[in-house]
Amino acid sequence: MKIKFDIKVMSGKNKKAINTAIVKKWNIALIRSTVNIEAILKSALISEPSFGIKPFTQTELWQFLMQPETLAELGFISLKPLTEDLLDSILQTIFVKTTRGTKRRMIINIFDMQYIANATIHRSEGTGQLGPVSWFVDWIIKGVPVTDYYFKETGPPVPRSSRLAGDKAGLMIKGGLWQFPPQFRDAVDNWLEDNQRPIKKLVESTIRFQIGRV
Repeated sequence: MKIKFDIKVMSGKNKKAINTAIVKKWNIALIRSTVNIEAILKSALISEPSFGIKPFTQTELWQFLMQPETLAELGFISLKPLTEDLLDSILQTIFVKTTRGTKRRMIINIFDMQYIANATIHRSEGTGQLGPVSWFVDWIIKGVPVTDYYFKETGPPVPRSSRLAGDKAGLMIKGGLWQFPPQFRDAVDNWLEDNQRPIKKLVESTIRFQIGRV
């Protein structure tokens, strides 16, 4: 977003003073806008749609993660890996700040894949053959396979995941190869791209409002 003024027929001193006043007003409006924009983004991008922004919890990817079949193969015994690990890590990577300097710029950060990968290490890491793997980034997004194992649907009561997955619960059995098809490889990029326009409108309207108050 830019504000451009064409100042003509004016002495150099007055022109400089007006330019300085405009930049100062812009900087104040930008600083005031960051708090409001960040608060809206943290809510709208996670679960509460506003300004046309699509929450992560309304994507096909999230719906896939919530399916009993998916929960069973991930071996989840609660929804905490989804809510506390995934959603909370996405929330932590959403921030808005302004740069320093004479003419400030606004920086919006929404999704840090490496941070989220570290936050979604499977909670059963270190048990059996399971190493420090991100169930979200490695298994869901990248479709990284697990060799020498396959998933066998057994239903309750043996699998601990049966409390969530019910009849879709099962066990990992030695032999073969298991993986989630990498159908969601571009899901995060698509979600962010879909939200570019409404986020831009949010930023523009918020800054305009603050400029009017300076």
